[in-house]
Amino acid sequence: MEERKKESWWRRVKKSLGENPQQELQRLYWVEGLSPEEIGKKIGKRKNTVLRWMKKLGVERKPFWEQSKFRIRREKVKKAWENGFLEKLPARTQEILKARYLSYPPKALREIGKDLKVSFQRVNAIENSALKKIEKWLEERSSF
Repeated sequence: MEERKKESWWRRVKKSLGENPQQELQRLYWVEGLSPEEIGKKIGKRKNTVLRWMKKLGVERKPFWEQSKFRIRREKVKKAWENGFLEKLPARTQEILKARYLSYPPKALREIGKDLKVSFQRVNAIENSALKKIEKWLEERSSF
């Protein structure tokens, strides 16, 4: 039974990605630069399915700080830093944003939470609130 289940999984993967699924996933992810979500849309699968296939097939993932969503956020935080907007935010928020986006390698949410003795969910909430303020500030700034 287990063997048949494995064969069925492999058949679904091949149907979606062709004869060499590992090579195709690597090409889409590393060469074309698509995110797992974008790959999923392209092949008609969910992001989590693509991530599971990548893991099973041994397709190496980019570190979180090289992923496109993170890079976009980092650019916004850098711009806010360069223009003095971060100084208007509370000290703890500044500390989180600096550790997350302005240091190398950037710290993960759990690591920052451990340093500040708060949960990573709290760090995430503070980060998201600050990013919304930065987005609003950037929008206001660009409308001048």
